[in-house]
Formats: sequence, C-alpha cells, structure tokens
Amino acid sequence: MVFPNAGACVLRLADAAPLAIASGALRPEIELVLEAAGLRACFHDIVAAGETPRSKPAPDPYAHAIALLQDRGLVPGGDEAARGSVAIEDSRWGLASARAAGLRAVAITTSYPASALVDAADLVVASLDEIDPARLMAIFDGHA
Repeated sequence: MVFPNAGACVLRLADAAPLAIASGALRPEIELVLEAAGLRACFHDIVAAGETPRSKPAPDPYAHAIALLQDRGLVPGGDEAARGSVAIEDSRWGLASARAAGLRAVAITTSYPASALVDAADLVVASLDEIDPARLMAIFDGHA
C-alpha cells in the first residue's frame, strides 16, 4: 500500500530528478507495491532491508542508494551527490539515516506528529500533496 497521493507526488518528482528508494521493507514487498501502483519505472534503484551492513538509523541505506545513482551516472560523484539530495521520510529513524548520510530531509507526518520530527527535518509536511520539485529546491536556498 502506498501513502495517499504518493503516486502523484512520485510522478511530479520523477520528472525532475532521479529517484531511489532506501527502505526498511523487504525488496519483494517494495516491488509488489510499486508494480501495483504503476510506479516501479519511476525509481532507478531500490535499497531494501538486508541489503546494507546496517539498517536505519545508520546512514548505510541512503549512502548505498546514492552510490547506486552515482554508478548509473545520474548524480555527481563524491559527497556532493548526498548534499544535493533530499530524502522524504515518515520516521525518526529514517530522518536520522538520511541526515547521517549527508542528505537533506523532508518529514511527512503520517506516522509521527510534526513535533517529533521537526528537529531532524529541513521541512515538515502533512501530505505528499505539499511536495513538488520547487518546494524541494527551496530547501537548498533556505526558503523551505
């Protein structure tokens, strides 16, 4: 099952930037959900549970996702790729993982209230409808 409005959000973002998934779910589960939602083609890479030495909140899942995008030539090499990337997360562990890997982070309040996520995120939103490429770019300009 995907979050409400996830499909439209993914399509908006996939038109603007390469997308990858760094998840604590198992790969077959992720693939099944993405295929059912018609979104699999939007994601260049998936990093699933058990595919990195450590799970979230360690940086490994996000660091590996960035490395996979770098291997495809979709993002620059070196640390600048992480600094120019944004994670969308609904948990404190996911936000910690993204931050530890050097990414910016957007928190969505589907699992926790904003008060529990605000300290670890550049932006907190209540719905995926609030996320678009311009809003994500504003994070880098300090105007999120």
